[in-house]
Amino acid sequence: MNRAVLRLLWVFMALTAASNFLSGQAPPENRMQQEKWGQCKGGDPAQAITACSELIGAGTMTDDALNKAEAFYSRGRAYAHKRDYDRAIQDYTQAARLKPGDPNVFDGLGLAYWHKGDYDRAGENYDQALRLRPLDDIALVGRGLVYWAEGSHDRAIQDYDQALSLKPNSADAFYDRGLAYESKGDHTRAIEDYSHALRLKPSDADSFYQRGLAYRQGGDFENAIQDYSQALRLNPHNFAAFYNRGLAYSQEGDFDRAIQDYDQALLINPKFALGYRDRSIACARKGAYRRAIADWGRWLWLRHGPLGISIRLFILILAIGLGVALKRFGRRAEVRP
Repeated sequence: MNRAVLRLLWVFMALTAASNFLSGQAPPENRMQQEKWGQCKGGDPAQAITACSELIGAGTMTDDALNKAEAFYSRGRAYAHKRDYDRAIQDYTQAARLKPGDPNVFDGLGLAYWHKGDYDRAGENYDQALRLRPLDDIALVGRGLVYWAEGSHDRAIQDYDQALSLKPNSADAFYDRGLAYESKGDHTRAIEDYSHALRLKPSDADSFYQRGLAYRQGGDFENAIQDYSQALRLNPHNFAAFYNRGLAYSQEGDFDRAIQDYDQALLINPKFALGYRDRSIACARKGAYRRAIADWGRWLWLRHGPLGISIRLFILILAIGLGVALKRFGRRAEVRP
């Protein structure tokens, strides 16, 4: 999840950073405080945390609940950007206590709880954001992700539909709806949504990767390989794209290219157990049995630990015993008249 979650986080940051959290709230007149406010609401998370903390602790803000709410909110957003969701939740909660009528705070809380896997609280906060701002496409997309994570794919799609009715050019809503359709096994609609997302955001590696998965699941290996290749051109460190392109090559019968891709996937992530398993299968199909056995052993170790070594030894002993038996049988056959 991770990709869908990160996309939502970046969209949320971009939209809220451009707007003033407290409409009509004038910044402090003091030049130094103005500079601190600029840093607090800026794009550098570490700088924002320091500046917001100073503003929160400033004596001039002791009785200014609205200014404090803004500082807590901005610091919470910075913590979320750094993936420190516990601290983000603490700050968003303080902002909500000081200014309970602002939906942005509840959008932030929803996303932070989503990252922590607390889907109940994430959903509650997105619901509250929508009560305060019914036409909140960000909250709809966020709640859709909650439904998707919980397996309620149809409800997720309903929220994405509504979000797209509010913002028809939302590449992220198309992408996330594609995830929901793919989870339902509707590869055709998933491909359509990923294609819409790519028309709106042509350099989106995630959409190429996910569409590649949908093509491969639907049996279209040629288009799957093309999409994985595009995803790797944009993000050459995506070991999952190498691995899945390897699967597509294997399904086409091109085991040499499959092995090359498995090699790359395992170079990036040496602890990726499935890579060893499927490279073992591809090597066996090519007749490279020693390498296949070595990879099978690595997969057993990563999958089962010490038990995997025992299984590997048993298979090895069985293979040696079978080899010896075949040789003896061959010798007996040779001496027969």
